[in-house]
Amino acid sequence: MTFDRLGQSALGGRDRMLASLRLEPVDRPPIWFMRQAGRHLPRYKALRERLNFLELCCDEQANAIASLEPWERYRTDAVIVFNDILIPLRDMGMGLTFDPGPRFDHLIDTVRRAEGLGSPAYGSHTDVARCIATIREVVGNRAAVLGFIGAPFTVAGFAIAGAGRQRSAPLAQALAPREATLDALQHRLVPNLVAYAGVQADAGADVIQVFESLASDVPVDTYRRIGLPWLLQTIRLLRAAHPQTPVIVFGRGLWPVIGDIAATGVACLSLDETRPLAQARQELLALGLNTALQGNLDPKSLLAPIHQATRQAREAARQWRQIVPFPERAELLGPTGWVFNLGHGVPEGASPQTVRAVMEAVRQFFTESQPIAAAR
Repeated sequence: MTFDRLGQSALGGRDRMLASLRLEPVDRPPIWFMRQAGRHLPRYKALRERLNFLELCCDEQANAIASLEPWERYRTDAVIVFNDILIPLRDMGMGLTFDPGPRFDHLIDTVRRAEGLGSPAYGSHTDVARCIATIREVVGNRAAVLGFIGAPFTVAGFAIAGAGRQRSAPLAQALAPREATLDALQHRLVPNLVAYAGVQADAGADVIQVFESLASDVPVDTYRRIGLPWLLQTIRLLRAAHPQTPVIVFGRGLWPVIGDIAATGVACLSLDETRPLAQARQELLALGLNTALQGNLDPKSLLAPIHQATRQAREAARQWRQIVPFPERAELLGPTGWVFNLGHGVPEGASPQTVRAVMEAVRQFFTESQPIAAAR
């Protein structure tokens, strides 16, 4: 770790993020928020007045404005590309529009339709790759750049059951009579999702996050049987293809299977706000696993008055010794192995002033407490 002339840590955002995922000493947890780019920010809203959602995902200059606005406004340690987990389905042959939510021209209702989907030829020409390359050029090493994909179960769940107004039944009900179709679709999705993540890594993404957003929509035992094996396979293939690129897995409802996911060697688990991260650390330590953790401030806190939101953020920060991978060495290593984030995405109604205040409160907490011995 290097220091400036005042003795403060000179660790940049990219280095801080990657060091924390490698479980190396850091001055404070890196900070970024899921859904930090988008609906709560003014420049994004202005862009959407002239561009539709898919155009914003494809135009690298406009995309860079949307993706970089949180970094420029909040100085986050990571920038996540503005994109959508369903775009690979479009690339595989499903018509996809946003009005404003996602809508397919048809759903996958048979094994034959699942097996008939295509295999896109991803490369540096791919929209998301061009967008990430543009973001990387702007931020350089000042912030980590994150790419992402959806997990096979989540992407397949939307393709079979629909999304938003297109969904006519709860996910579990829609999938129950179509498990063979779900299985065939996930089989088709895995190599394409791995390839889609790969071009993001090749274009300059430092980290890939996998979103398993629908796991909580089915019973745990059902998810273990029909969804989890495909997630684990995706992680293993992605790590084999890009061993130098850390993988973060986020999902609502993944708490019962964190040991299974961590055992793949994934760099970090990002967990929802339904339980404290200290509980995840206890469970992982009991299994001999030291996986980094990300999260999990309640997103609804960003809708509260600023003084309440910052109080909740500081209370979360005070728990760092129970969250880090090596609690017994916390005073030596500091708050490594923890990425400060939300338990889900930034709510649409959040005030940018509140978001900024929350991030500043966390930074200030670690500046004042100076928990890391290596900084002396």
